[in-house]
Amino acid sequence: MAARGELRIVLVGRDFWPSSTDDSLRLQWICHSLLQHCASVTVLTYAANKSWPSRLQIGGIDVWRVSRPAGIMAQSALRAAVASITSAWPEPPHLLWLDDNSALARSAASTVPTTTQVIVRHATQGTESSDAPVHAGMSRLLHRPWRSPPQWLVASLVGYRQLVGAGIARQSIQMLAPTCSAPVDRSIGQRRELRRAMAEANHELFLRGTDRLVVGWVEDCHQRSLERTLWQLGEFAERHKACRIWIMPTGGEERRIHNVLQRQGWHRLLTVPGCFADPRDLLQIADLGVLLVPGRGLGWY
Repeated sequence: MAARGELRIVLVGRDFWPSSTDDSLRLQWICHSLLQHCASVTVLTYAANKSWPSRLQIGGIDVWRVSRPAGIMAQSALRAAVASITSAWPEPPHLLWLDDNSALARSAASTVPTTTQVIVRHATQGTESSDAPVHAGMSRLLHRPWRSPPQWLVASLVGYRQLVGAGIARQSIQMLAPTCSAPVDRSIGQRRELRRAMAEANHELFLRGTDRLVVGWVEDCHQRSLERTLWQLGEFAERHKACRIWIMPTGGEERRIHNVLQRQGWHRLLTVPGCFADPRDLLQIADLGVLLVPGRGLGWY
């Protein structure tokens, strides 16, 4: 294994940054946990909107975005992006694949994802592949020459058992660190710092945007009312695809909204950007505001 001062990690996610406060807090926590054991962590994710910048820094974490092609080309785009980012690195990177974004944001009470845990496969140049994938998506993404035998790093006992169940030799598996399975720090100080960083990044994205912007406002409401109002906004989005539509929750609805958008296939049309310093600033930037009132449908202002 590479020494701490040499180890560089590329963390690959999907549709993930910026997102809700809890999602981003967990992702930031994983990055800082990894930084205890390596020289750098770079986040690579899909861009939800073409007008977003391809690179930015949030909370000291380098975040790169790649456009999302359709179908199998998505894997090629990720491989090309990883190669571009790491081309000047003296050694191949460790690639850390988050197999499902929802695994990182189950609920506020969840301390450890209940699906495939973070898994890292260590690569060196000039050796043949010994491919025994535990995840089909990972196998397609990580087309690189591996050590023989491959060395797997896992962040939890759950991930360890999954690798063993997939036929990986126990001596090839190493726990990353106990801190990566510890509860996420959701203290007031941590939330305040993340909110500040996210607010700065989100405002930056708005100010850089050149396409028309619609801000959707969602109040606290029951699941049925939430789905009905999102249906209305989704239909609007399908008719006005040139508009950039961001949904602004007023309470703790981020996770529920995200689930509805994924289920209805609207997650590429509607974006839940997360927290902002002062929502009133957005109304001065937006071309149109939409108020989603439970039981009353869409209100325009």
